[in-house]
Amino acid sequence: MRRFKLRLNVKNIFKKTGLKFALIVFGIILTLLLDFLLGMIPGLDISEAESDPFVGFSRSVPVFEGYRAENGTERLRTAYEKQRWFNRQDFSRCKLPGTFRIITLGGSTTYGRPYRHETSFSAWLEKVLDQTCDQRQYEVINAGAISYASYRVKIVLEEILAFDPDLVVIYTGHNEFLEQRTYPKLLNTSPFIFSLTGLARRTNFYRLAAKIKNSLKKADNKTAELRAGAGLLAAEVETLLDQSAGLDLYQPDTVFTQDVYSHFRFNVQRMIGLCARSGVPLLFCLPVDNTRDFSPFKSSNNPALPSTKRLSFNKLLATGTAHADRGEFARAIKTLTGAVEIDSLYAEAHFRLGRVLLVTGDTAAAEKHLLLARELDVCPLRAPDRIRHILEEETAGGKARLLDLPELLRVLEPGVLIGNELLLDHIHPSPRTNLTIAVEIARRLAEMIPEVNPAGLDKLDRDALYDKRMVELSADYLELGPLNLAKVLVWAGKYPEVRRMLGANPALLERNGEARYLMGVVQEKGGDFESAAGYYAGALKLLSGHRNSLTFLARLYGQTEQPERAENLYRRALGLYPDDISLLCNYGILLANQGLFDRAMDCFDRALKVNSNSTSVLNNIGLLLLMNKEPDEAFTYFERSLAIMPGDPQANNYSGLIYLLRGNYQQSEKRLLLALRANPEDPSVRTNIGNLYRRTNRLAEAEEQFKLALLLDQSKPDHFLNLALIYRDQGNGSRLIDVLREGLKKFPEDHRLIQLLQR
Repeated sequence: MRRFKLRLNVKNIFKKTGLKFALIVFGIILTLLLDFLLGMIPGLDISEAESDPFVGFSRSVPVFEGYRAENGTERLRTAYEKQRWFNRQDFSRCKLPGTFRIITLGGSTTYGRPYRHETSFSAWLEKVLDQTCDQRQYEVINAGAISYASYRVKIVLEEILAFDPDLVVIYTGHNEFLEQRTYPKLLNTSPFIFSLTGLARRTNFYRLAAKIKNSLKKADNKTAELRAGAGLLAAEVETLLDQSAGLDLYQPDTVFTQDVYSHFRFNVQRMIGLCARSGVPLLFCLPVDNTRDFSPFKSSNNPALPSTKRLSFNKLLATGTAHADRGEFARAIKTLTGAVEIDSLYAEAHFRLGRVLLVTGDTAAAEKHLLLARELDVCPLRAPDRIRHILEEETAGGKARLLDLPELLRVLEPGVLIGNELLLDHIHPSPRTNLTIAVEIARRLAEMIPEVNPAGLDKLDRDALYDKRMVELSADYLELGPLNLAKVLVWAGKYPEVRRMLGANPALLERNGEARYLMGVVQEKGGDFESAAGYYAGALKLLSGHRNSLTFLARLYGQTEQPERAENLYRRALGLYPDDISLLCNYGILLANQGLFDRAMDCFDRALKVNSNSTSVLNNIGLLLLMNKEPDEAFTYFERSLAIMPGDPQANNYSGLIYLLRGNYQQSEKRLLLALRANPEDPSVRTNIGNLYRRTNRLAEAEEQFKLALLLDQSKPDHFLNLALIYRDQGNGSRLIDVLREGLKKFPEDHRLIQLLQR
């Protein structure tokens, strides 16, 4: 009877739901059956496609290339195309009997920066294991790469798992914000749909379809398809700081930050999965950074802060810093505390307060503010706490181990936070610290793989091992550290630190042209143009064709009203580098400032032929035409620039100015606010918005913008004049006189300020 009822129930279901339900059920059963049969076909490789739904890559060149040695054995070495980012490594394709192979992955810390492999934790690990383990041969291959983030490390992992490693060590997390990338709409997909997609990825149908799609994509090079599915990245790293705008490209962006964290978690999960499926033990290193002694790369004010509050904040920050410099620590703490109470988002203020608290012995309060300084850094080149939490959460399941380096190194520091004693810059360990890390990895290795027993680890004479290795290294190698460190610090705008470091290495400045060039950059940024020119010229004596020294010295001559010397140097440089866009643009700017518009346009046209999609060139042409009173023609170039990069702040700023000149105030405000959002620290944008508000009789808003422009840049009399004119329009005579007097202190011969005061 029950069977009969069951049949009736099924029939009733079919009657109620109709043919559609039956077809759906049949389709699911058929799909599962075919999926199972696909997996049973011998010789058909449908292993999981490791494509990244967040980003794609324009092409992929393997890190290691095969070759046959003279003795006939098959070996692998770092590909020539990869040697800019990776150390040169050379090892047997087939692991030799009795060899325990460890491969280390990650960014520049794994690489060994600011040195190379020879003093990296990878190199020390091999030496430590050789000295403390007797039963087998240990081989450590360093596959760390400069500036590599987790999504690039994952690709390297996919490659090296074919080389039969016995252990993989990954140190990643500091470089997640280093490259500019655009995440697709996928990141905004609901968690349910995202999970459903994840389940689909596990099916043989999906994997086969992905392989067919990828092979078609490779054959036809359909990069447009890739762009539609994920953000497209170059085959190698193109960092934001390497671009002309540098630190300016880093802006507070909560949405992008959350996307980066989601992407990082995805990559960690995939790396754990890859190693688990391959049966290879995996050890992650929790990244460590210099929180105590390294200031934030970039700070940003709270955008909601009114100009009056911002003025108060700046005064308190400057006063508090002055108190600290004079050793007046109690007054410094009080003043800097007042500054962070006004603007709690400004990273540098927390750093300065934390440093003073550290001096006075209040380590708990100091730690709070120094950690906040790191977390609020707008250019987060030190892994934020969220990166660390993700690593802790994803390794908690036991499929991978985690080495807590901050906890390990904190024990060795004299204070509560890690600083210059152990790290050479913001993140890179000293050679001795790398040895410490290697010893701890060896300990963890014994815990993870019982048959590995570094019995002599506790008896290891680290000092003797360290001294022996350092004596073996050449003087040229030892100079790599301060030189590469100086490059990183200049790259990040840390000029006082570079001056101190290079000043402490006079022998390096004496015989190294690149060191002289870097010191020239530092002196120029400090306003000592004469000294900077001397260092650039000195660099050219040692490196006669050094491109940057030629470019910077020529530009410096132009800025210091030496146009003939500048022009001669530009001609010399362009003789060596005729297609260098930076040289052509700088030469064009020099000619434009002399009123030689036709010759300037020739330079920009040459640059445009080299790269017709360079927004820098297009913007320079637009500015030249604007200077030549051809706003309509200039507008077309700014529009071309925006078609290539819609958020370009310079193109938005100057096209907004042209709309203002045309009287199209609505479009002007739209463009100028876009420019402001991209670069709130640009005084020219503030000035243009102020002029817009003044024209539209929004005097209070105009006053706000002119105040901020003056706050950002007091090197031009125009900023004092604009604010004074607003006070005149408002009938505010006392403030008018105050601003004019302040301006005349800096520019006593400016006739416009004088005339306005006399009226």
